[in-house]
Amino acid sequence: MKNIHYILLITIIFISLISGCDKDNIDSSLTSDINKSRGTTPDKLLPEPGNRGAISIIPLSGGAVKLLWTSGVDETTAPAELTYRIYISFANNITSPDDAEANGTPVTGWMSGAGSATIPGLGKNTAYFFNILMRNKNGSIKAYVPVSIITPGGIYLLPADKFSGDMIPPSSLNPRSDIDAIVRLSRESLYPALVCSNIRAFISMSAGDSIMNFPALYGVPENWQVTGPSGAVIGYSWADLLDGSINLRLNSAGTTPGFWWSGSNEDGSFDPLNSCNGWIDGSNSFDGRNGAHNSIDTDWIKGNTSNCNTQRQLLYLCW
Repeated sequence: MKNIHYILLITIIFISLISGCDKDNIDSSLTSDINKSRGTTPDKLLPEPGNRGAISIIPLSGGAVKLLWTSGVDETTAPAELTYRIYISFANNITSPDDAEANGTPVTGWMSGAGSATIPGLGKNTAYFFNILMRNKNGSIKAYVPVSIITPGGIYLLPADKFSGDMIPPSSLNPRSDIDAIVRLSRESLYPALVCSNIRAFISMSAGDSIMNFPALYGVPENWQVTGPSGAVIGYSWADLLDGSINLRLNSAGTTPGFWWSGSNEDGSFDPLNSCNGWIDGSNSFDGRNGAHNSIDTDWIKGNTSNCNTQRQLLYLCW
C-alpha cells in the first residue's frame, strides 16, 4: 500500500511540472507574438533604425518639407525589403509605434527601401512633429526618433485699386497712416476672408519710411515667404525679395496685371526724385517710380517712371 502511495505522489508531481511548463511556454509564445507585432520584442528580434534613429528635416518652398533618414538593418529582412511609414502630429506624442498609430496621422503608405520623402501641403507658421516607423517582413515595427519643425509664415503681396499720384492729402499729418487706410479698405472689399493682423501699403513714402526698412519699422518677418494671393512664391524671404530679382513675375503670381507705384530703387530704398512730390501730386508736373508686373529682374520694383496723373496699381502687404 505504501508503494502505491509513493507512485501516486510521484505521478501527481510529474503532471504538475508538465502542466506548468506547458502554460509558461504558451504564455511566452503568445506574449512574444503580440510584442513582436507592436515593436516591443527584445532588440535582437527587431529592425534597427540607422544612425540611431536620427531624422533630418529640410523646409522647402510652397509649404513642403523633406525628411531624410538612414535606412535600418534587420537580421531577417534585406535592406531593400524593409518598409517605412511617416507619421505627423501637432504635438510631441508619436515617440513609439503605439503612440504614432494612436496619436499621429500617416502621411505616406509603407515605402520599401526608402531614405527620403517629401511632405507637401503644410500650413504656414505651424509646429509639426514627424516620426518614421520601420517594419521588417515578419511585421516587427520600430520607431525612429521624432523630429519637429515650425514652418515659415507667409506674407501676402496683394493688389488694391488703381490711383493717380495724389493718394495723400497735402494737409496729411501722417501720410503712412493715410495710405495704409486706403489699402485696408481695399482688403475688406476684395479679400474679406483673408485674415491679416498687419497691413501696410507696399510703397516707399520717404527716406525714413521705405520698403527696404519695413522689417525694422513695422515688424515684417524677414524669414517668411512673400507670396501672391494664391500662395505662389514671389520671394523666399525679405532679403530674397530685395536682392535684385524675384522668383515669379507679379502678374504670374496674381498680385497685379499692370504697373504699380513703388517710389523705390532696386534695393527698396526711397527714390526722392520720383515719388509724385511725396504722393500728394496728381499732375503731369511730377513723376512717380513704377514697378513692372512682367519682370523678375530689378525692373519689378524699379521700372520706368510715369507722370503722376497716370493711374497705377497700389500694392500692399498682409501678414
